[in-house]
Order: sequence, then C-alpha cells, then structure tokens
Amino acid sequence: MTPAILPVSFVVAASPLLVKRKYAGIILSLLVVGVFMILSIFVWDYSADGQWYHMPAAWALAHSWNPIVQHHNPLIPELINANLWVDHYSKGMETLAASVIATTGNTEAGKSVNGFFLLITFSLVLVVLSTFWKLTKGKLLFYTLLLSFSPIVCTELFTFYLDFASYDCVIWLLCLLLLFDRCPSHSLLGYILMTVYIGSSIKTNLTFWMGFVIIVFFLYSIAKRKALQAWRVSWTALFAVVLMIFTIGFNPLITNIEDHQNPIYPFGDAKNDPTEAIVQGAQPKYLVDKSRLEQVWIGMTSRPEGGFLTPYTGPWKITVRNLSHSGSMTCNVGGGGLFFVDILLLSLLLAVLCKPSRQMKKYMLFEVLLVLSLFILPYGSCFRYVPFFFLFPIIILLYSEKYGLRYEKAKWLKQLICVLLIVDTCMAFGIAFGYGLKNTYVVNTYVQRVKTVGGVDIVRTTNWSFLNKVSDSSVLDPRVLQNTAPNKDFVLVPYQRNGDVWIDGTKVDMDLNVNNRWLKKLVEL
Repeated sequence: MTPAILPVSFVVAASPLLVKRKYAGIILSLLVVGVFMILSIFVWDYSADGQWYHMPAAWALAHSWNPIVQHHNPLIPELINANLWVDHYSKGMETLAASVIATTGNTEAGKSVNGFFLLITFSLVLVVLSTFWKLTKGKLLFYTLLLSFSPIVCTELFTFYLDFASYDCVIWLLCLLLLFDRCPSHSLLGYILMTVYIGSSIKTNLTFWMGFVIIVFFLYSIAKRKALQAWRVSWTALFAVVLMIFTIGFNPLITNIEDHQNPIYPFGDAKNDPTEAIVQGAQPKYLVDKSRLEQVWIGMTSRPEGGFLTPYTGPWKITVRNLSHSGSMTCNVGGGGLFFVDILLLSLLLAVLCKPSRQMKKYMLFEVLLVLSLFILPYGSCFRYVPFFFLFPIIILLYSEKYGLRYEKAKWLKQLICVLLIVDTCMAFGIAFGYGLKNTYVVNTYVQRVKTVGGVDIVRTTNWSFLNKVSDSSVLDPRVLQNTAPNKDFVLVPYQRNGDVWIDGTKVDMDLNVNNRWLKKLVEL
C-alpha cells in the first residue's frame, strides 16, 4: 500500500481547501473516492490498450511481481503478446492501481485511482480560480468543473488509459506554480515535488512536458528578478525526477539500461521498435506524409475520428461516426470534442473583442506557448498527446471574465462558447460511460455463462481481461490462448475491443437475450 500514500496524502492535503473545516474536507474526499471505487468496480474498462497491457501490468504488480528484482514479469503469458509493454513501460499509474487491487481483490477497482486525480485537479483549480479571479460562486463552480472534466478526462475516467494523467499533472503543476509565485512556501514546494514525482513515473513524455513548464517558469522568474524562486522550484523538480528514477521508475528506466542499454526500450531498437505502430495509433494515414503544420492544423480542426485508414472528412459536416467517436479515447484527429474546432474559432473572435489591459500580453504569451507545444514533440496533431491544449479557449474566457469585453453584446459569444464546451464535455462523458456500461453488460453476460458451464477450455482468446474475469487468475493453458476459432462450433463474442473472444456455442448460449428496450438500444449502438 506504500505507493498509494502519495496520492491519498495529496488528496487529504488539498481537499480542505474546498471547505473551511479541515475534517469536512477529508470526509468529502473519502466519499468522492468511495463513489469512484464503486463505479470503477461496476463499469468495466472497455479500452483496447487499457485491457491489453495497462490492466495486466497492474494485476501482476498486485500479485507479487517485483519489477526491480524480476525485470520481466513471470505472470502474464507470452501468448497474450503484451509483455513488451508490461515489462518495459513506465509503471507509475499501474503501481498506484496495484495498491487498490491488492487491497480490494478486484482488478477493475484499480481504475478508481483516476478519481484521486480528478479530485486533486478539482481542488487545485478551485483554489487558483478563487485566488486570482473574482468570480461569482456559480462561475467559480462552472470553470472548476470545466477544467476538471476535459474531454480526455471524461473519455478515460473509467479505463486504465493514461493520457488523462498528462492533462491532470500539467494542470496541477501550473496551479502550484501560480500559487508559489504569489506566495512561496515549503508546503507548495512539497506539492510540486509530489506532482513531478508522480507525473514523471507515469509517462516519459509527461516528464518532458513538466520539464517544459518548469523551464518556462524558470525563465519567467529570472525575468521578474526572482532568481531564488526559480532555482528552488528547479532543484525541487530535478530532485523529484531523480527520486522517481531510483524508486518507482527503477523499472523500466534502470532495468532497460541494464538489459538493453536503452532507457526507453523498445523505442530505438532495430528489432522491436514500435514507432510504426505508434504512428498508426496517433495519426490517420492521410496525415503521415504531410508537413508538421498541416498535421497539426488538420488534427485540431477536424471532428472526432479514429482509425489509420479512415478517409479525411472536413470540419464543415458532422457524421454519425463523428458523434460516436466523441466518446472515444483513441481519436487520432478531433480529440478535443465534436465542436472543439468551432470553439477555437469563436474563442479567437472573443479574444479580439476583449478589453485590452496590461496583463493581456501574459495571457497571449501563454496561448502562444500552448500552440507551440503542438509542434515540439511528434504527433501534436493527436489531442491525447497534448491534452492540455484544451486550456486554449478557457484562458480567453477567463481573461474576458477578469477584464471585460469591448461590447455588451459580445457576452452572447462568450455564452455560446460556454454552451459548446458543456455540450462537448457532456457528450464525451455520456458516450464513453454508455460504451462502458454496454461493454460491462455484454462481457459479464458471457463471463457468467462460461463460469456456470465451468472450465475455461471452452474459450479461445488472447483477451487477458476476459480471461481474468473468467478465472480470476492468469491462464497459462496454451489451448485457450488462441485468437482464432478452432472449429465452427466456436462463436465470436460481439463488441470486443481488445482481441477476439471465441466461445464454444454447443456448451454456452451465445444469444444476448436483451429484454429491456433501452438496454437493447444501448447494446446495439
């Protein structure tokens, strides 16, 4: 349970900022986390990568795998074809999830860690907005919820996906740096250390983005003649990264150097380099050979879409596929939401209609840095790799709240942007949650039928998540671990996103038998 102490203590420390009474804040935090725990248990992960290697990694860590001593886990069968990522991917989030899994005995409960992240974001954003912006209680709550529930957070909330953590950790760091710049303290340095420690252990590119934020803050502080402040934050962040490397990040960073002379293995390895697969997941084929400017422009101005071979559809029309992908965590273009392109254009118009002030340059500089972030690392056209770009229209909205608009009628433009942001957020959450319920119902139906018949030998699949629910353990029988049907008696389970699941139709009833009218419509979507 030791790894869970960090996020738990962070929540307990941040939550009292929500209310005047400290103990009420702690109780509120525990209640919210409890709700997420229940939802995580009853809404199963339907994401492909989440089920493929994030979930097995968390399960293995919860079931005695020590990645520092055993560089390659002995629990997940090689036939699952996930161990390249399980063994060599950053394990920060999986380690936190493993603490929950080990405590509850439920693999899906590991997703409740996402609730910790959401609660921390809500707490810090609320504090920053109430400190720097004079907003009414209604507007304060609106902007706090909007910043907490970005589309990438909504679509990944009940999955083992990690992209939302890139958004949350960058938001935490920005909030803490704003507060530290206003009133430096040792406690804020401690929070910065914890943020960088947790974030850098989750994803390698997240380490880069937090470093980018720290460098910008360093230059800003030097320009403001706050050299001591700049160095205190920089050394704190550096110490956090070093601490991470020799603790929770020992595997894969140190073990990869030891085994493969490459800290980011398998990237750069002639035999196993997965870069081509990453390209296919991050961009549609029509973007691959285009210039970086074209990639970013199309990626950010498209409607939600996914699939490497998907043809280009301009933003001037909305298709049914765009609607369904509004709740997808794997959009390779248009991941900001169905109306994000409209929001971007309207927010630029709103910026022109805002009253000028001495602080406008700072806001515009921040917006420029957000745009530049799309070009720094590869695949800036894919929203889930730069999820903090969601801040772009909200920063303009917050500026208009603080400094006003040139014309009274321009408030209707601001309200339209807010409505579109609400619609995007609600669609992202609603569709993703609906897909989660659908997946849970379908998978649970067949899991229970297989359990009733008895024995997993009637199943043929490399879908580890399905097998884990059937047997509550790692299945090693090579007869089961096949992704094709051995004969015509085996029937394909519908709607699976992470590997086909074939079940012997002579022993198990393969008809879903959905009697409820509304549930039937949900399942058929």
